[in-house]
Amino acid sequence: MLAAFALAAAVAASVDWLALPIASYNSDDGLAGGVVVQAQWLGRVEPYKAALGAQVLFSTAGVQSHYLRLDVPRLFGTPLRLWLGAEYHRELNAPYYGLGNDSSSNVADHPGLFGEHPFSYLRRYPQANIAFTLPVSDSGVRLSAFARYLSLHIEAFDGSLLALERPPGSEGGEELSFGFGVLLDRRKGEAMPTGGYLLEAALRGSQRGMASEHSYLGGTARALGFVPIGSRVVLAARVLGDALTPGTPLFELARFGGVDPLEGVGGERSVRGIPKARFIGRVKALGTAEARVRVADARLLDRRVSFGVVAFVDTGRVWQLLGNDGRFFNFHTGMGGGLRAYHREFVLRLDVGTSSERAASFYITFGSFF
Repeated sequence: MLAAFALAAAVAASVDWLALPIASYNSDDGLAGGVVVQAQWLGRVEPYKAALGAQVLFSTAGVQSHYLRLDVPRLFGTPLRLWLGAEYHRELNAPYYGLGNDSSSNVADHPGLFGEHPFSYLRRYPQANIAFTLPVSDSGVRLSAFARYLSLHIEAFDGSLLALERPPGSEGGEELSFGFGVLLDRRKGEAMPTGGYLLEAALRGSQRGMASEHSYLGGTARALGFVPIGSRVVLAARVLGDALTPGTPLFELARFGGVDPLEGVGGERSVRGIPKARFIGRVKALGTAEARVRVADARLLDRRVSFGVVAFVDTGRVWQLLGNDGRFFNFHTGMGGGLRAYHREFVLRLDVGTSSERAASFYITFGSFF
């Protein structure tokens, strides 16, 4: 999401920081502008002692995305790692194309739809997150615990599919959810790994009446792998699955859980080339293959910055488990390529993806795809 000049300097030998006025764009949320700031307190702790990130972002499509996030790999000198975040999001045209893998984005396939926003609705919400991981000896195994509080406001447009179908959760409301998981992390690096793998299994859920208006239980499994080919090429792969119980609210059906949750199927972190959250359901699966090539290194503003190119294939599908999920291998696929610029744990990426749903989708964003 970032295309602008960087204002960066080291205020002390132990602090590395980056401030970016951002002129950003993706095909789902439009042209955006704002500021991103990241600061890392360096030391003998990998990847850093602590990192603080903040963003203020407004887009021409009516999106607001603001956050403040803290990452402390060794809390108070212990092996316990802390992530803490506060966020506010607003979308004038959040997507809803129906439930299941065979949902249609053609108005003619939905009798009763009318108006200018058949497949969207307005939503806004503040959100708070906290997560901990604790390593088990030096094995690479980590135990995780996380919680999220969400206060969601939804307005369905007259004549829209959401107003017609009214799935659970379409009225918005509060949610306090909790989760637990186990990770095995053997990656070499976090932002742009050069080898190794990561495995994760996690459970999450919410109980009606405990600051929540819905009850559900979900499970997530994730596997990432990175294979170096020489000193400049890395083959990377990701497989991700998520399953939820009946009655799960709308806003969770488009979400993969775990320590690093993401939205899909479709969008800048799930299947590039397919519109954001184009396919949602109780069971979701993603697969990604990338070839990452580091093509050059340079020094910019007293920093060593690497530049690379990427070729990728993303695929995914969902199951609503109502007997109408279609053929098992009816996956939705996007493919394309991109550019990368990275320094330590800072990553800027530009991706262009194509699919049968959209001829071309563009993503300029901050942070690695996985």
